[in-house]
Amino acid sequence: MALRLVVLLVFVSQAISACSPRPPSPAPAGTGAAQPPPTAIPSPTIVPGGGATGCYYVWATRELPELAEKLQTELAVEDPRIRAGAYAFGEDCRHEDGTVTFLPMETDFRVQIPVQSLADEGVLGDWISRVMLIVDAIPADELSGPRPGRAEFEFQVDGSDSLRINVELSRYRAEARGLAGAELFRFFLPKP
Repeated sequence: MALRLVVLLVFVSQAISACSPRPPSPAPAGTGAAQPPPTAIPSPTIVPGGGATGCYYVWATRELPELAEKLQTELAVEDPRIRAGAYAFGEDCRHEDGTVTFLPMETDFRVQIPVQSLADEGVLGDWISRVMLIVDAIPADELSGPRPGRAEFEFQVDGSDSLRINVELSRYRAEARGLAGAELFRFFLPKP
């Protein structure tokens, strides 16, 4: 019980200090300029005009139903059993007055594909390729957030066995766009 209390107090202390403004770090010797402190959590924001309101951040997602429907429609041509979704990943900025502002960072995709076997790497890689051609062709103005997201593939056999693979869009574009079949599948298969 005492250990849990200590862990809770440390967590609360770190959370409070992470949301508090920090003074600038002293300048490294010889630079003559102050360096901003490294932070894992953004500093509180001030809302201009009226009163100043603090803000704390929480990871959050927002479904993108129009984009999901567009992706679902295009993939249904390939196989009507495929299920697809799209969502924005980012942060909720929660203000002291109770209002919340969502700040999207990226658009992510989920695709569930029924397959005959999880062992047929060529078929699985071909599905990744087909889906990525569609995802990669989505205009930037239809995506949320400034950075590329990811596509999560779930290959299912008769609704029982499944295999999940995450494909980072930036990595696909930079390193794997020319790959296909088993080679593409193995490129994104998590290494043990």
